[in-house]
Amino acid sequence: MTEKLESILKAEGLEVLLGTFTDQGITDSILPELSDGDLREIGIDKLGERKRLLSAFKQREAVQTSTEIAEEKLQSDGMVLVEGGTLPEGSELVRQKVLPFLIAPYLVTGGEWQTVRTYGLSIGYGYEVGESKGPRHPITMVNWYDVVKWCNAKSEMEGLEPVYTVAGAIYKSGEFGEEGSNVVDMDASANGYRLPTEAEWEWAARGGVRSQGYTYSGSNNLNAVGCCDAGGCYEQGSVIDDIGSNSTHEVGTKAANEIGLYDMSGNVWEWCWDSYGSTRCIRGGSWSDRAGICAASYRNSYWAGSPGCQYFYIILLGFRPARSSGDAKWYRASAEQGNSAGQNDLGDCYFCGKGVKQNFEEAAKWYRASAEQGNSYGQSNLGLCYLNGKGVEQNFEEAAKWFLASAEQGNSAGQCNLGYCYLNGKGVEQNFEEAAKWFLASAEQGNSAGQSNLGDCYFCGKGVKQNFEEAAKWSRASAEQGNSAGQSNLGFCYREGKGVKQNFEEAAKWFLASAKQGNSNGQCNLGFCYFYGKGVKQNFEEAAKWCRASAEQGNSAGQNDLGDCYREGWGVEQNLDEAARWYRAAAEQGNAEAKAKLEALEQ
Repeated sequence: MTEKLESILKAEGLEVLLGTFTDQGITDSILPELSDGDLREIGIDKLGERKRLLSAFKQREAVQTSTEIAEEKLQSDGMVLVEGGTLPEGSELVRQKVLPFLIAPYLVTGGEWQTVRTYGLSIGYGYEVGESKGPRHPITMVNWYDVVKWCNAKSEMEGLEPVYTVAGAIYKSGEFGEEGSNVVDMDASANGYRLPTEAEWEWAARGGVRSQGYTYSGSNNLNAVGCCDAGGCYEQGSVIDDIGSNSTHEVGTKAANEIGLYDMSGNVWEWCWDSYGSTRCIRGGSWSDRAGICAASYRNSYWAGSPGCQYFYIILLGFRPARSSGDAKWYRASAEQGNSAGQNDLGDCYFCGKGVKQNFEEAAKWYRASAEQGNSYGQSNLGLCYLNGKGVEQNFEEAAKWFLASAEQGNSAGQCNLGYCYLNGKGVEQNFEEAAKWFLASAEQGNSAGQSNLGDCYFCGKGVKQNFEEAAKWSRASAEQGNSAGQSNLGFCYREGKGVKQNFEEAAKWFLASAKQGNSNGQCNLGFCYFYGKGVKQNFEEAAKWCRASAEQGNSAGQNDLGDCYREGWGVEQNLDEAARWYRAAAEQGNAEAKAKLEALEQ
């Protein structure tokens, strides 16, 4: 039998290799036993293809039908357990890691919404009524703030820990505008209901570890899994015709995906937790969208706040809740049996405080157990512990040792981290050529940090010949994956006209994206834009605000610029003592410009 093999090759876009396998008599039953050497021996010469296939063979070993999975994984609380993994090639979030979590098999319906809403109102919650075509239709007309508060109310109703807070208090009422949603905090260790992250949503929509590589969630035929109107309106590239109800449909009326989740392509868009600039991510498409927009990989975003004039779009928005998977028990059992991947994943749980109380010592302990078995992810993560003194005494030589072990196995994070060590002389002798070499290896695998650092090397001519076009190219690759350093670097290329045509609007756009993620260079550069009206309207108050954000993170350029604000009274009340304080902070970091200004003030 070769049904599984054929499915894998199709999902990986390698159908032409089917004959290569069948000529050797390879059947589904032996796929999990194949090694890299076996694949090379039968004539698969490309390393990348061999790696993809070996990963797919391992993931498909335990494939079950949707019905079997639903029976196995549907928990007593009605949630489906999604096993962890890494997003594949073809995703804009490629290589992002997802830990195990729970997610609702169905969209929240109008009936479910009103039940929880009624309870919430009785204990001080405030949110919109919402709209639904019926009790089994998905709820719509609810914005991001509404659904976050609803998740907290459902948590309280079931005796769970609310996930979302504002200024340390449970978030129950109020909104903060279209661009103010970042004041809402998420406690990843709480066991209550929450929105899935964008990576979690896509991983679940793709079918997790049981993915068959379909375009839509559960099929390559959208009509089989996506709610649509009569007449087969979800043909590729078409827009829904004005046929039938032309609206939402009852949840769960089409087939589930590989892990028992319904309606993740079509019906209504689904809110996710992540911010995207000043908006929040939405995924999945709706009954009103073209087929391509309903693909599991398609990304979009929308304003968090009230519908306002954007009425048409908000009627297409719903959601499904998720939960963290408890106290990391899904990894602990594996880790304690000596599984290196489980040990690394349990280390991640402790490092991030996901499902357990944050504990860097425990994180380092489990990373070491994984690393000593040769797991490249555990090696890179243990190196980070040594580099930053998290859970172990800071030791740059140990950091570089573990990064090298990881990098030599082809791990892109280890390669990037080893490049950092060579660039800064941490645990190894400073060597720009070696730094650039490892950044390139990482960047070519799609690692956004490696791409950003390689862009820096090309911009400054460190370890490679200075080349602004290459700098802009790699900065863009990083920036488009959401890397804040890459975004700041690309903004700088646009501001200075280095490797791209000078464009202040593009510069300000990328600085803003970087700044909102908390990148101190992006914040300082955005302040510059506001100071001089480059790409944005001149605004000294905004300039001072972003310079302060940068300065308070210890960025010497931001400290110097904030000193200027206080010295001249730009965007803040003039205060020479504050100016001197910020100049001094910058000067102590070696900022010569700030040192000269401080000396002038003190004369």
